[in-house]
Amino acid sequence: MILLTPGPRIRRLSLLLAEEGLDRQALLRLGRRAARADAALDERARAIAAEIKAQREPGRFRANISALANEPEELLLRFLADELKLIRGDKPLRLERLEALVLGLGRALRSGIAYKATLGRCGATPAKAIIFLSSCGKAQGAAGREPTRNRGSRVLTIL
Repeated sequence: MILLTPGPRIRRLSLLLAEEGLDRQALLRLGRRAARADAALDERARAIAAEIKAQREPGRFRANISALANEPEELLLRFLADELKLIRGDKPLRLERLEALVLGLGRALRSGIAYKATLGRCGATPAKAIIFLSSCGKAQGAAGREPTRNRGSRVLTIL
């Protein structure tokens, strides 16, 4: 185990935080509460994923995600991140871009509006709350109306 000694900036900051009531014990308590909330959100996201009838194959995922329309944004984010992780492997997602995608996707799901976005060379286009994830690099046209087209190395299509 490596023990790090806080530098002078951290010591000054810790004194300022302690003056405001955020001493070591308060920060540890806050960390425990955040960990508890995080675990509850993870459990709910897994339960939602288990409830959604999805077609999962190696490198592919397809499901009706209309049940997520009224869920909190954080649950949609965790659901989508988990499914993308299965498709993309260990490649990390940029959280700020995933959050932007989820914000737009959530609005589209709730209002039924058209939406297009990309994330890590994944394209997103919702209609009728069907989500299709693929690692093949091709987007399938909605209900056969559009030809298949290349979209980079990873594809997220929400039809």
